[in-house]
Amino acid sequence: MTLIDRHILREWLAILGLVLAATLGLLVMHSLYDELDDLLRAGAQVADVVAYCLVKIPGFLATLLPLCLLVSLLYALGRLQQGNELIALRAAGLGLGRIMRSVWVMGFLFCALVWWLNSTVVPWSVEEARSMRETLQARQELAGKSAEQVGLRSAVTFDNATGGRLWFLNRYSQFTRRGYGVTVSLRDDRGRETTRLLAREAWRDENGGGWIFRVGREITFDPISGEVTRTSAFFEQLRREFNEDPDLMQVYDAKPECG
Repeated sequence: MTLIDRHILREWLAILGLVLAATLGLLVMHSLYDELDDLLRAGAQVADVVAYCLVKIPGFLATLLPLCLLVSLLYALGRLQQGNELIALRAAGLGLGRIMRSVWVMGFLFCALVWWLNSTVVPWSVEEARSMRETLQARQELAGKSAEQVGLRSAVTFDNATGGRLWFLNRYSQFTRRGYGVTVSLRDDRGRETTRLLAREAWRDENGGGWIFRVGREITFDPISGEVTRTSAFFEQLRREFNEDPDLMQVYDAKPECG
């Protein structure tokens, strides 16, 4: 990298930093204006608000970078032109391609950066911000309540057509990550019910895999006639073949958000 390349990059990147910092500050202030009351009502402390803002910032970068690149580049080139530096470089025999090559290289690098942000960082930022809000709400709701009553979602249903399992959870606590009043219908390849699991509560075994059902009954049906052929009670039962993700089971109830 020659002295000319370093000089042009220094002029451009200095303006880019100022524009990016100013626009990021405005977006953070706008986000706080919309959400600060909700965060404070959820019992957020100063550290929680600061952490929430830091998590939100990466989600803004993918939107801001193209605009900030354009504004900063126009301003930097305007300053070079106003100081007759571009004229001096052209008079020295350098073409526009040679003068602006460092800008082109950095432009391609920033394109790759925006692609990476959109594919990786922005989804993480949105989900992490949602998780922080839900954690604050659960922490507030926990005061004076049992853990099973916090973060409840009612009537959660999920149809795993590939695995042949139809789930119904009367209530699901996002705090304890357990379902209450659980019914799972197992079906054959023709969609006929063969087995039904009824349990007071169930949760996913994160260590060993599968789902654990507690205090329930297993009912077996004749798939042709639909009559009950066997019924047995159990205190606790582990079904390792059940691989449903509880977060995925609730995705239809979640409101979509953008960065």
